[in-house]
Amino acid sequence: MAQLPTEIPFDAWLDYLFGHPVGPSGFRESDDWWDETADPARAVEYLTHLFEGAATLLARYPHDQLDRGFWYLLGESGHLQPLFQGAVAWEARRRALVAIGTLFEDLFAPVCTRHLGHRDAGPEPPTP
Repeated sequence: MAQLPTEIPFDAWLDYLFGHPVGPSGFRESDDWWDETADPARAVEYLTHLFEGAATLLARYPHDQLDRGFWYLLGESGHLQPLFQGAVAWEARRRALVAIGTLFEDLFAPVCTRHLGHRDAGPEPPTP
């Protein structure tokens, strides 16, 4: 397991999250990690930049890698924690939280079906 430097450039941070192929297990094939607690302000800045510009920033990654990258980002990584802690000014955290709406509007809505996967039912058939 390799720890990435705290001051990793933004594009390298995107590659860390979304640039790894999805392996046979269905998960990302990487054990690298980045410590968001070392510089919470940078973590919030990167999250804000990602959420506000995801459609353009992530166009170079295939959908399966986006899926696994977001699964990792929102789950086991812990990278969202600085959004909920007071180490970073509220206005910066608020901007990132509001930008989640932009992420959904600009990236997820155009490519996701209206299929309710948890119920295996919906107005559209699921796509792989």
